[in-house]
Formats: sequence, structure tokens, C-alpha cells
Amino acid sequence: MAGPKRNLTALDLVQLRDIGSPESSLFRYDHPMAISPDRNRLAFVVRRADPASNTYCNGLVILDLADKGLHLMDVWRGFLAEPPLAIRQLVVSSGMPAQNRPVWRPDGRALAWLKRSDRRTEAWIVDIATGESHLATGLASDVESVAWSADGRSLVLKTRPELAQRDTRSADEARRGFHYDDRFMPNQGDRPLLMEPLRTVTETVAVGNAPSIGNLATRPQGQAALSSSEENSVAIGPNGRWAWIAKLDDTLFSESVVWSTAPNGKPLRCEYEECSGDVFALDWSDSRKSLVFLVRRGWKNEETIVYLWNGVDAPKTLYATLDTLADCKVSSSALLCLKDGATAPRRLVSIDLQSGKGIVLFDPNPEFESIALGSVQRLRWKNANGLEVWGDLVLPPGYDGESKLPLVVVQYHSDGFLRGGTGDEYPIQLFATAGFAVLSLEQPNFIARILPNIRNWDDANREDETAWRERRSLLSSLEIGVAKVIDMGVVDPARIGLTGLSDGATTAQFALINSRTFAAVSVSSCCIDPNTVMIYGGERWARVNRSRGFPRTVDRDEAFWRPMSLALNASRVKAPVLMQLPSDEYLLGLESFNALRESGSPVELYVFPDERHVKWQPAHRLAVYERSLDWFNYWLRGQEDNADAKREQYDRWSRLRAIKQRCLSLSGHAPLSP
Repeated sequence: MAGPKRNLTALDLVQLRDIGSPESSLFRYDHPMAISPDRNRLAFVVRRADPASNTYCNGLVILDLADKGLHLMDVWRGFLAEPPLAIRQLVVSSGMPAQNRPVWRPDGRALAWLKRSDRRTEAWIVDIATGESHLATGLASDVESVAWSADGRSLVLKTRPELAQRDTRSADEARRGFHYDDRFMPNQGDRPLLMEPLRTVTETVAVGNAPSIGNLATRPQGQAALSSSEENSVAIGPNGRWAWIAKLDDTLFSESVVWSTAPNGKPLRCEYEECSGDVFALDWSDSRKSLVFLVRRGWKNEETIVYLWNGVDAPKTLYATLDTLADCKVSSSALLCLKDGATAPRRLVSIDLQSGKGIVLFDPNPEFESIALGSVQRLRWKNANGLEVWGDLVLPPGYDGESKLPLVVVQYHSDGFLRGGTGDEYPIQLFATAGFAVLSLEQPNFIARILPNIRNWDDANREDETAWRERRSLLSSLEIGVAKVIDMGVVDPARIGLTGLSDGATTAQFALINSRTFAAVSVSSCCIDPNTVMIYGGERWARVNRSRGFPRTVDRDEAFWRPMSLALNASRVKAPVLMQLPSDEYLLGLESFNALRESGSPVELYVFPDERHVKWQPAHRLAVYERSLDWFNYWLRGQEDNADAKREQYDRWSRLRAIKQRCLSLSGHAPLSP
């Protein structure tokens, strides 16, 4: 739209249209797009949150690569979550959205995909010519993946029936009372959880009068289909040659290297330097008979480079960017990728395989061209252990370059579009629009990578948690990065806030105890405390913690816990703390919350019902966005939103401030500011 750009709103961010995971740090491992057998069309699902109805609008889209025409094949409402996963062998849901990649019938005349409605996930089919879609299955359990048979007459479905049967299976035990054992994760509820491995069932369902397609399958005769986990690490060329990504050695943090089969069928390792590192995707070029692969390089792997290798000479650099690229697929003459930039939401781009020139094929969020966003500057530094760190400094639109701004730090990845940090709960650009500087942190590698004798993840986790090494490494990354921003003269060192979810929240907890840098904190998960990790998280978590050197509950080892536990350090915590926790995890925050409240520290806890580790409900995400902004405006800027609906919120916060002022005056500390 012509004219001056408007300001960003929370609703703009919540309602972003997504292809694949909204999480850019996970995005490069996504596989949300499907290229047709003739490589002339792309199919994908576009998802958009609707906070008003607290659900999602989804559209099945086909993009014609020849004329760039878009065809909306189906529209539906609902949320399809990633299938439950195993955490310490207990089956839980993460709250992350599923990829829901459509699957082309081998003749390209139909698509199958998954749709969730009426509490069931089913497979659907759409006829490309007519646009007619219909339900293809009617199973008693959720369909977790769908594929076509080689002749196109059937769908091959995978389910885990025990997930649908869990309530029935536990009914008899419930009548007698559940025996409390290591099936329980108390923060997940009052019933035992299912344990992995669950039986996976493969079912073949006929799809009616679909004609046989003989040998039109895209794979060479006799070769098996690739699973979604193999899609970006194995590629089958047009002449039957294979290529794959393999580790250089059997060490835990080994780099990867590119291999292929030579024309004579023998394995051939690419010996050039360009072929090793953080290699994460590859595909064959149809026209050039070359291999296309992607590698992350540079300062803490901040840059993505696309290489072209003919199998003989050194690979050619085709394209390089600080943006995030994912699900790259080769068409007849170009590499098609989904691309995120710091100030550009995800778009579908085409990179010419000869010139390396990139163009935008499809922008799901064109209205962002009319929205003013903050400027972004990439900063680089090393932490106290010499590990590389980078962060993106976001300054408000139209910043005058002279004012000392309050700063909010968002953790713990900064890939792609600067949306909401890990977990998408802290709206970076919305903070900037409101007048904050924001440091979006890409945390360093695990400290275990530079320690000797690390053979497996058990070793790594044990060493990371010895004397809280990993927490100290991460805190030094934060503090050095913040000091770098302060030295630039744009930030008021007395007005710095910190946010975090998951590992980022644990770092925030550690910072509250071991740093005086941060004047206000907001977390979305919490906390690591003596009773929390040994009781409320369940016996399996307790057993893992004991194996890593954590003391037993009865040991009361304060020396071990003193650097980490908010409950033991509550009286020393000066910064106000906001907790916005999912119902699946809020129990884990109560030990810290109660101790902070009893000590007079300003603390608020909100519990979001029917939420997982990552919150999936649009209404909740909007509420979290807005309350986090209110929290930092209040404690770092002394500002309140005059909306009548928020009066009770600010009355509570005023009482918290008054209580804290009394505690500080009794202890001889200076009063809170601003």
C-alpha cells in the first residue's frame, strides 16, 4: 500500500501466515513443502492463527512454477499438533504444530494430506483437476503420517492405536487407584503416562477408482521411499545415483560430510573443505547433473551457504546469506527454498542454479511491506569460555540515535525473522515499536564441546551441570553481550529486562541469583529447585538428575543448590518476576513462586489451561505478548496502559511495588526505579 508505514501491533505478529514451523531455529529441519513428480508444482499448507476464535485457519496451496499461479485447494479450521513424543520414555505433547506436508500421488494428479477435526486426525485427498476433496480414512486412532502406494491406488498410513486407547486401558486401574511409580510426571496430571516404545501400526487404505500408474513413480524401480527424517539428508538423483550426509567420525559433536555414489556405483566422499561442517540439506540438480547442498558456516554458524558440486571439481558457491533457508528443493532450473530474514517474515524464493540470483515466488504476508519495523544490527562476541556468540540488536523505528533506551534481552536463538524468540512468546519487533531496544541472543555451543572425554550425551549433560558450568557459560554470554550494547551508548544500564522459555528460562533463573544486570524478568517456564526436580517432575526425571550428580531430596544439600535455586535465594532476588506458565508445567514453578512471594519479591504467576511446553492457542499467545509488554513498560519505564480491562492488573503491580519498597527500605537498599 502507498503512503507512510504504520506501526506494528501484537495482532500482526500473532496472525502471521506460516508455512512450516513458526520457530526459525527449528525451521531449517522442516519439510513442509512437496514438489510434484514433474518438478513443476509445489504444494504446502499455509496456517494462520485467529485469536478471536482461538483456532487456526489452514489452506492447502499449490504453486505453479511456470506461471507462479496460486491455487487454494482446500480451507479448514483446526490445529494439528506434532504427534506426542517421548521424554524420558514417557509420551507427552510438546504443543508444536505439525509440518503436515502434502504428498503427491506418483502421477501428480492428486494430493493427500492430514486434517484434524472432531478430535481426530484423518487423511484427506484432493483431485488436482476438479479441486474436489474428500475424507479418505475413518480410523479409530489419529493418522500420524500418510504416503501413497507405488501404484497410486492406496494410501499407506501410520498410527499408534495405544494413544487412542489410553483412557480405556487405564480405567480398570483407576477404579483401584493408580500405583504411583515412574510412569507419573506430576506436572502433567494425576494419571500415569504411556511409555515408549508404543506400537506403530501401518495400514493400507484403498482410495477408490484411482487408475494404476505403473512405472511413473518418481523413484527408480525397486528403491524405497524416504522417510521425512531422511528427506534432507539423503537424495536420489535422476540417474539413480545416491547422495547422503554422514558424520565425519563417531564423536558426539562430529561435523558432517557429503558423500555420493560415483557413476560406477561406488561410494565417493567429497574431500573438499566446502563439503564438511554443519551440512544439513542436499538434493540433485536435474539439468546440471550436480549435487546441491547447504552448509552453515561462519561465526557460530550464522551464515548459510548453498554449494553446487559436479562430483569432480571443488564445489562452487551458488548463494550465501545470513537469513535462514529451509526445505530447499530442486526444480528444473532453480533451487526453491523457504527463507526467513531478520526483518522479513517467511517467503518462498527461487535461486537460479546458474547465476545464483534469488527472487521471491510467494510472500504469504505481503502486508508487512506496509508495517514499520525496527532496524537490526548483528553483533558478535565471545563469552568467558571463548565460545562464539552472536546477537541481533533491534532499535525502534525512527530511533534518534541519542536517547538511552530500556533494553529487553530475548533468548535463546536468533535465526530468521525476529518474531518472538524461542517459543515465540516475547514479541521482539513489538518491544521495539514500543520504544525498547532488544537484544535477540543466539547462544553459544554447549560448553561440553570444548571439554575432554565427552563420549555421549550423558557425559555432556553431567559435565554441563557440574558446578553449573553450562549456566555460567550462558550467563557470561548474556552479560558480555549486554555490556557490548551499553558501550554503544544506546541503552540505560539501570533498565534492562530478561526473558526466557525452556533453557532460556533456566538461564534467566540463574541470572536472577548470580547477576545484578537485570531489573525485570519474564519467563514462560520455571524452575530448577530441590523439590521441583526431585518430586514434582516425577521419578524418571529425579533418576536422571541423580545420575548427573544432583543430591537426593533427603540430603538437603544447600551448597549444591545455592547457585541455582530461586527458592533458596528468594530473599536476594531484587528484580520483579513474571511467570506465564502452561498448565502442563506450572506445578514446576510453585516452589520458586511461593518463596519469592513470601520474601516480598514482586512476582506474578499466570496459568494457561490446556497448554504444553510451547503454547499453541492463539488467544493465549496474544495475551502473553501483551502482558510481557505491559510488564516491562511498568517496571522499566514506569508506564501503564490506561485500558479499563487492565486496571486490576496495575493495582496488583502497584501493591507489589509497595511491598518491595518496604522490604528494600528495611534492608537499607535504595528504592526501586523508575
